[in-house]
Amino acid sequence: MAQDFEALQYSVERSANGINFYALGPVAAQQLKDFASYSFTDNSPLRGKNFYRIKAIRRNGQPKYSQQAMLENTAGSFYIYPNPARHEVTVYCPGLAKGTYPIAIRNSSGQVVYQAAIYHTTGTLKNTLLLPSSLPAGMYSVQLGSDRQLPAQRLIIE
Repeated sequence: MAQDFEALQYSVERSANGINFYALGPVAAQQLKDFASYSFTDNSPLRGKNFYRIKAIRRNGQPKYSQQAMLENTAGSFYIYPNPARHEVTVYCPGLAKGTYPIAIRNSSGQVVYQAAIYHTTGTLKNTLLLPSSLPAGMYSVQLGSDRQLPAQRLIIE
């Protein structure tokens, strides 16, 4: 919600159907030079489609809503956040079986620029990775597990 200078705070809302939204939590606005900035992580996304919107609470009490964004949480997928990232990313995968999972980050040419192994006991995987400072800004591909286990995810490094 760029240039919404009168916002006191934001509320992140989620819906399973894109119609009935529920507040996930408030986020205080941080005023920057030309726009207000906010950040929020949904640590318990719904299975299937998740619709999100931002509700700006103005000084006059009137709400202003952002456009909706839809993210799909499917079994056998993993997520990385924040995205875009700078220094670190969190790898999140619900319902992952026990095991050791290789992780590789590839540049736009397909070259592996980072690799590691994640040791996971069972249940939801949530692991933060420190990104090498040598990675230039750009778009990357993140692979968790072997090429056929989980689909690769895009990562933008600022």
